[in-house]
Amino acid sequence: MEKVRNHAAVTLIHPVEHSKDLVFGIYDDAYPVTAFTGHYTPVGGNANGHSSPLDTIIRELHEELQDEHISEETIGAIANLKDKRSYALNESKKIGENAVSLNLRRAFRDAVIGSLTPLRDYFVNVDGSKINSKDKNRKFIYSFFVAGIDNALFYEIADELGKGLELRNEGLTRVIGESELKRGSFRGAWGAAAIVGDILRLDIPEYDWIHVEPLGNIRNSYQDYKKDFSYTIDPELKPT
Repeated sequence: MEKVRNHAAVTLIHPVEHSKDLVFGIYDDAYPVTAFTGHYTPVGGNANGHSSPLDTIIRELHEELQDEHISEETIGAIANLKDKRSYALNESKKIGENAVSLNLRRAFRDAVIGSLTPLRDYFVNVDGSKINSKDKNRKFIYSFFVAGIDNALFYEIADELGKGLELRNEGLTRVIGESELKRGSFRGAWGAAAIVGDILRLDIPEYDWIHVEPLGNIRNSYQDYKKDFSYTIDPELKPT
């Protein structure tokens, strides 16, 4: 049985008529895994007392696209860093005044949730020495969904982000296009570059210390995964 540290569920968000303009989160300078500051990551997060990858991504979208969010997880614990309290711990994160309007954020959230489609699972293995982790190898499962939303809504959000407005209450957000991905103008975190390249059939630069392997279809529950994987951080349990 393969042992993994945790399970994340994320979604690639694109305009329905063009699949290669994508909404990504960007890790800011406060992100404690310094190897990934300024890097892009798909919208979503780690399972935290959820029943399935679909449950995880829906809850993450509700949490990130509202006014306030109490974070119960810490990247320090998830990545097994020396500082377990790092980045967030039961800490209120309120989106700033310089934000996309609440109505537009809600419209965006509802459109994404309404169009979520499961793609596939990926197994990711990161060299722990590159991220200051106690683990020799940081292994986890990434469940990738996709959401194609109305072009007008997507590019309205893109325009707001282009003005420097905030969309999510967990870090920066921006739209990155195919040409930027292929050039490596932005680099991906946690294997995102290799996975997005596989999904879009693009040659996107990835670090040689990150290895990604497709696993197959997303399963209906975390119980289904426990037949083949054991978790250091149980996706169905909230931390105590």
